[in-house]
Amino acid sequence: MDNVRRALIELYDIVERNVTAKFDAVRKGALTSSLLRRSLNEEEMKTLKAVSTDTVWLSAMENLTFDLVLECFYEFFALLDGVTDPEIVPGELWLGLTLCEPGDDGNTAMLHDLL
Repeated sequence: MDNVRRALIELYDIVERNVTAKFDAVRKGALTSSLLRRSLNEEEMKTLKAVSTDTVWLSAMENLTFDLVLECFYEFFALLDGVTDPEIVPGELWLGLTLCEPGDDGNTAMLHDLL
């Protein structure tokens, strides 16, 4: 199996694990701001606690969230592949970007550090 396919399988699993973990925390009433990259206000936290026992609603939201995250990656990969153009910061002709495996030069950007 090539590295791209391996990475995509990992990505799918990472999304699934993280979405499930967040919604499990909501179900257990254990979701705190420290578990989130983007804080919820007091009213939002209160609302989450109120719906934490509605299993159908939570399941629907979990599936919707999972789908939305994968859609974001799909659109980002289309941007990298050059089949769509940047919209927020337009510029010269966009041909896409190529991600490559790390080389020996040590100059490989760490994308996760850029978030």
